[in-house]
Amino acid sequence: MDGRACVLIVDDEERNRTLIRVTLRDHYRTLEAEHGTAALELLQRELVDLVLLDVMMPGMTGFEVCKRVKVMHRDSFLPVLLITALSDQEQKNLGLQAGADDFLAKPVDRRELLLRVRAF
Repeated sequence: MDGRACVLIVDDEERNRTLIRVTLRDHYRTLEAEHGTAALELLQRELVDLVLLDVMMPGMTGFEVCKRVKVMHRDSFLPVLLITALSDQEQKNLGLQAGADDFLAKPVDRRELLLRVRAF
């Protein structure tokens, strides 16, 4: 532990996790999970300050993972930012229903990523 805030990056695509990790590594400690189950297991072992969560993943969608994260952390605020290529308002509404705190659009803009992470 180096005192920096910890961001959990959850995405089934290695290149997406790499892009986010490289963007954040000078400012934040990062952890990575390639699917929802791995993310939930990590959250039981590690102290995380923010979750960056892909929506479209095999197995468990980002919406389902978000709901479970919010239940696990109902006594403390753990912000979840959904990362999605979906621009449809219905998808955003589903994310908000699942407890998402904000959204990032794919492809992720590095500057916007840093600004939104810093905001939380």
